[in-house]
Amino acid sequence: MKYNPALDGFRALAVTGVVFAHFFPWVYFPFLKLPFGRMGVIAFFVLSGFLITSILMNYASAIKAGEMNMKNAWWKFLVRRTLRIFPLYFGVILFSSFVLDYERMREQLIWHLTYTSNIGQSLWGMNFGSANHFWSLCVEEQFYLLWPFLVLGLGAVHYRRLYLTAIGISFIAAMMWGVFEVPGRTAGYFPI
Repeated sequence: MKYNPALDGFRALAVTGVVFAHFFPWVYFPFLKLPFGRMGVIAFFVLSGFLITSILMNYASAIKAGEMNMKNAWWKFLVRRTLRIFPLYFGVILFSSFVLDYERMREQLIWHLTYTSNIGQSLWGMNFGSANHFWSLCVEEQFYLLWPFLVLGLGAVHYRRLYLTAIGISFIAAMMWGVFEVPGRTAGYFPI
């Protein structure tokens, strides 16, 4: 995908919302009453989904043209994501755990190393302290496990059905969470 400066503006708005919510969590403009942090995170998820899907669609086109097979496309995608995210993510976790001697991080290390802290937070109400924010990276990594298989495996003919199904499942999940009064903590930490 070619560089698009408009996406930088979208990213800047998302960052501003998250930073604002973290530094001024008690501030809500009386006339807006908006959850800036949640909106910023959702914006990041939308942007990430768009960019990842664009990359995968390019790979799907290459598969269709016979330039690569699905296995090669999936591995190329996985390696690119791994090199982009893992070094910094695991570096921060290990540095915090052992160099900064952050005991809480060491005690809960398995949750972070397996990208499952979002599950611990949502299902068991675990508090990871200053590492609570890793939940969003966990959701994104879990998304990376399933979405490439769907996009690459279904082919261009079925994209429309795939996207409409994904939107439908998300809508139904949101409605079910509302009907069954699932706490926002639980509903918000899953990749649906």
